Amino acid sequence: MGNKSKKGLLMSILWTLVIITAVASSVAMTQSAKVATIRFEQTWTYDAPENVQVTFNAGEGYFSNSQHTYTTTIKINTLSGTSIFPANPTRTGYTFSGYEYSVDGTNYNDYTLASDMPFTDHLYARAKWTARSYSITYRDAGDTSFSGSHAPNYPISHTYGTATTLKTASKTGYSFGGWYTSSSCTGTAVTSLGATAYTNNITLYAKWSANNYSITYYDEGGSGFTGTHASGYPTSHSYGTATTLLSPTKEGYSFGGWYTSSACTGDAVTSLGATTYTSNISLYAKWEEVSTPSNTYTLSWVISDTINNSIAILLSTGGYNNNGGTVFFTYGWGEYDEKRSESFQAGTTIYIHINHETGWANNVTWTLTTPTSTIYQTDFSNYVVGGGPMPPDEPPHFGSCYDVYETITLDQNCTLTFSYSE
Repeated sequence: MGNKSKKGLLMSILWTLVIITAVASSVAMTQSAKVATIRFEQTWTYDAPENVQVTFNAGEGYFSNSQHTYTTTIKINTLSGTSIFPANPTRTGYTFSGYEYSVDGTNYNDYTLASDMPFTDHLYARAKWTARSYSITYRDAGDTSFSGSHAPNYPISHTYGTATTLKTASKTGYSFGGWYTSSSCTGTAVTSLGATAYTNNITLYAKWSANNYSITYYDEGGSGFTGTHASGYPTSHSYGTATTLLSPTKEGYSFGGWYTSSACTGDAVTSLGATTYTSNISLYAKWEEVSTPSNTYTLSWVISDTINNSIAILLSTGGYNNNGGTVFFTYGWGEYDEKRSESFQAGTTIYIHINHETGWANNVTWTLTTPTSTIYQTDFSNYVVGGGPMPPDEPPHFGSCYDVYETITLDQNCTLTFSYSE
């Protein structure tokens, strides 16, 4: 039979139904007639249309003509040929995955073209898209290897069209400052990857800040610190950098070191290791009492000269003329020291400079005694200009000025008490 239109097909179907109904209702119809009628109904066929109009729809993508749709009319016997298809459409962030088809433009199925799909004179083809996936690489600031720890189930890829939430990382001794898309970690940190923001593989950079831990100082046992800190002593410790500790002082005590235990046991610490501490730090000072010297010496003068108070005495540790030392006692020269005692360590040298403005210096004696005995006594009889020991830093004297110089080196720790009488 020749090709028929849709209208002709409908009329043929109705006519067949009428014949079948009429035959079936005839009482006199023979069995052979029924069979003949059924065979007659099966001989009807329907031929596909010669031409088919195909509309290709790229959805949110585009064809080469920069349009979302592409329509063409093709011969039915060429449906299975690839030449009927336009160039594959494109879509940002997606990969083209072929077409699905529909005969009404509404209900789409994955038909095999010209094989199992119904005959029609208009065919609709809709593009299928697969969202692309982009890898995520994690680095540290400065584009160095990532040194932290990721949270469980952290994302390693980003699918276009779906936002990806980033997770906070961690690192011992450091605070996480966020993820950045620049290796310098400038700008604004990102907490998620926008659904349509990225169309390539992604590199994220972690910003780290070293933690600072406070240092609190105590005395042994955990009581309040009673010493005096050295200038510039540290009050905090930055992770990743060693911190040098400074020795404090306390009157009457020697410093025995800093300890991390309140009992001051174990080894003393002189510095805090760069990566040793990850929390605030308490340090405990160990003090050792310094015993007060039990020896007490008395250094005394007996001055018999009463002429114009012409005797002058200088006692110091800085030489006969006190070059850079400490003056502990003076008499004469217009000043009188009120300091009468001082503690000294063994080995200290005391310089005594006596100036007498008369002809002879035989009217002064001085004595160094302990509570039980006299250990040194000197008088300056016959010490005149040029007659006494002249120190290197003392120029010669002329006229009526007489100087006497003496030294004494202490052989033990002691306290000197100074006195004089006229």
